[in-house]
Amino acid sequence: MSFEIEHEDNSQRGMFYAKKGEVPAGLLSYIWADNKHIIVYFTEALNGYDNQGVGDCLIEAMGAFARDKDCKIIPLSSYAKKAFSHKGEFADLIESN
Repeated sequence: MSFEIEHEDNSQRGMFYAKKGEVPAGLLSYIWADNKHIIVYFTEALNGYDNQGVGDCLIEAMGAFARDKDCKIIPLSSYAKKAFSHKGEFADLIESN
């Protein structure tokens, strides 16, 4: 299933929104730890879109954004931790402790 992804960022925090038509389907929230580290702290599927791929779309959008900005991702939300660990194409973006 494909979703439209929208993005907002105010240089301190940001969100990726997934929509199916006009219906909100999910969101991913993050904050900038500094100019090279993004903390993903919240992900959620909305309006019955659980288990329909919305989370993967949001993770892919976040990964592409981090790669474009040459940043590392610190995934704090349990979903983001699991999703990024299973997506090998983003392994180089995950900040290791």
